[in-house]
Amino acid sequence: MSVENKDQSLVEKEEKAEKSGIEELYEHFGTEDPYRIEHWYPKIREYTFETVFLDVDYETCCAIAKYCESSRLLRQSINFQDTLEDRLFIHEEAAKHLPVSKENFTLLNVLEKQLDDAIKSFGEDGAFVKLSIRSPKDTAIQHHNMNVFIAESLRKDMECVGGKMDDNEWHRCGVSAFVDACCKVLRVRNGTEAMFLILHSDRVYSDIIRMELTNAKSSKVQLAVRRWDSRVVPALEFRSFVYNHTMTSCTQYYKLIYDPFMEEHSNEISNAIVAFHDKYIKPRITIPNYTVDFAVSADLKDIICVELNNPPPAAGTALFHWDKPEDRTVIEKGPYQFRCNTSLPETSFNDINKPFPTFIDSLRTGIPDVHVGFSCDCCGAGYPPEVSGIRGERYQCLDCPCSFDICSKCWNAGWGVRHVTISKNEFYPTGHKFLLIRSPVAASVDAGEPPTGPKSVIPPPKPKNKKEISQNDNDKKCNIS
Repeated sequence: MSVENKDQSLVEKEEKAEKSGIEELYEHFGTEDPYRIEHWYPKIREYTFETVFLDVDYETCCAIAKYCESSRLLRQSINFQDTLEDRLFIHEEAAKHLPVSKENFTLLNVLEKQLDDAIKSFGEDGAFVKLSIRSPKDTAIQHHNMNVFIAESLRKDMECVGGKMDDNEWHRCGVSAFVDACCKVLRVRNGTEAMFLILHSDRVYSDIIRMELTNAKSSKVQLAVRRWDSRVVPALEFRSFVYNHTMTSCTQYYKLIYDPFMEEHSNEISNAIVAFHDKYIKPRITIPNYTVDFAVSADLKDIICVELNNPPPAAGTALFHWDKPEDRTVIEKGPYQFRCNTSLPETSFNDINKPFPTFIDSLRTGIPDVHVGFSCDCCGAGYPPEVSGIRGERYQCLDCPCSFDICSKCWNAGWGVRHVTISKNEFYPTGHKFLLIRSPVAASVDAGEPPTGPKSVIPPPKPKNKKEISQNDNDKKCNIS
């Protein structure tokens, strides 16, 4: 490194050190941040997905944050319990006392109606919903249709090869099926589905908190409702880096995937992306440095600009490694490089979120009857869920802020009636509703009214023993001066 470059690097470090935490927050979450979608979308609307914007006021942001905080607290509280009885107690308390106030629920219901109207304006296409900065894609692995989409993708792959695959090919298809499912569950067709993603997303929660810290009560959060485009396939999504208005590098977006078609056509794809950027995006974007994502259609005829983001390290770098000096130099200065996997990375299959590797392997022997990742919250059947799971039919509460699942035995014993009875209140006058998932690869359906049984009656609270009563009396008499 030359003396000049060393001096420049030192200056950059000193300037960064002088920035306060709130200044860094404002840089990335302030209302004038040029990387927010509401700022760049009007400039390139012809070359990206049609988008409708919804303003979310400060009070509604607080309602979303409160719901997210409560859900996180409940998940942590349940996970810390040592016994099934204690876990059930936490679930029932959550069902009785919903985590947000009536006023907050009113605000959330208004937002859901606005989302519903915006999504339905796109007709049968559906939509993808995101905040000004990031999307709720981290919610995908919580979605009950993940297994359905994974099984569907693998079934098609098996049909293409006559039903025979070696371990490496199975894992390659399994990783692709997982990534594909993570994208498909983000397609929403009504406001209820959109709110599920938003209210269960740690990314949404953290972005809203940061925006509130940055902008106080003047926070201007916008939800972008974007028309779903079925031409987009995850294997052909790419991330490019632009410095001084010049594209310096491009990489496949999903680094776990290996796609032979992408590798075969890598030069054609790379050249098309650079040409598209230089012709349509570069002349319209005035900021010199940015990250830009593209999608290429399966027939390689169309390119769509997905979105603009901050430069690294705020944006991920996929197959480039920001911490490696040589990669960082390429990203910031070039010369231009295009990167895609030429084989399945050795750790890809085990790097996907658990328990999906176990579920994918179970599909090799046919249709599994074990819901890996879900144990019964009443009797404990299928515990631990990461390696076992509910066998047969699974019933899942649709309204609980954290997952509440019942096996068919407990459902028939009346636990479903008990849960519905407990959850009746002004928000849910008829109680929480349940979904029925008949098998891990079956789409969920309405479970209808739960059957009564010996567990339907809510038992009275246990009487306190003499020792507990005596201890409580002593506590009342204790005065700390």
